[in-house]
Amino acid sequence: MNILLVDDEAQVRQMLERRLTIKGYSVQVAQDGQQAWEIFAEVPHQFDMVLTDIKMPRLDGLQLFERIRKEDYKLPVVMMTGHAELRFAIQALKLGAFDFLQKPFDLLDLQKTLGKVESICSEKEQVKTLLPFYRGELQVAIESRTGLVNSVVACFQDHLAPICDAFGLNINRLNLCLIEALGNAIIHGNLGISSEIKEESWDLFAEMLQEREASPEYSGKQVTIVYRFQQHQIEFEVTDEGIGFDYENLPSFADSNPLVFSGRGILLIRAYMDEVRWNESGNQITMIKYLPDPSQPDSDE
Repeated sequence: MNILLVDDEAQVRQMLERRLTIKGYSVQVAQDGQQAWEIFAEVPHQFDMVLTDIKMPRLDGLQLFERIRKEDYKLPVVMMTGHAELRFAIQALKLGAFDFLQKPFDLLDLQKTLGKVESICSEKEQVKTLLPFYRGELQVAIESRTGLVNSVVACFQDHLAPICDAFGLNINRLNLCLIEALGNAIIHGNLGISSEIKEESWDLFAEMLQEREASPEYSGKQVTIVYRFQQHQIEFEVTDEGIGFDYENLPSFADSNPLVFSGRGILLIRAYMDEVRWNESGNQITMIKYLPDPSQPDSDE
């Protein structure tokens, strides 16, 4: 198990590093929260847990924890605290910290906490072990109403969560890609509202969207979403019943001002997914995210 150990007291830091190393753990140390964040952010998924003091200069343990959670990293964070900082440890627990150790603590207390973390790591490894033997597919078809998009995304959460957790993938970014693809399929595909209208007038765009979602002629068209999981990848295929579009002329990252309304969602999808392609007519998008090799350090950045 790989541990990021953070404490501004050199004596405490060295003592804990020595004890953890003797027990067979891989330990990387930082002398305050800011240094810890720089180490962590470089290769975040190399660590299985963070063991951090609370009261430190530059960036304290609570701020470090909040920064880790803000970036959606879900590894266990254990707080070390003196009696005077106990209220901050309780605050961290309420925000989702895994556990806390009150100084001075003995090796048995530390081992109990590490045992809990190891059980979580073991569950992740079991998921990785079984995944090569698992194949899954889920298909959902919806009417062309934007209000259904969040429900569709929620439908896939139970399938995606253990995979993302085991392989260190950012589930929120996968969700964003699916949201953007569904929005494009409904609005531009089946409802036939062009991106240029949104650029010219947001009020006109909102009015057309409301009218066409209320019209069976448009909203009755379906969007089909197929989710496939295989040994090495997650795949989403989104198909609408529109006439399609010329995807070859989409803006690229090399454009001087790419983040306009037109093509913005596709840029976000291309930024995170490893492979993005369309069928010949342009009314079906396939988005693929490759799973990291379990034998290699994970990186989802």
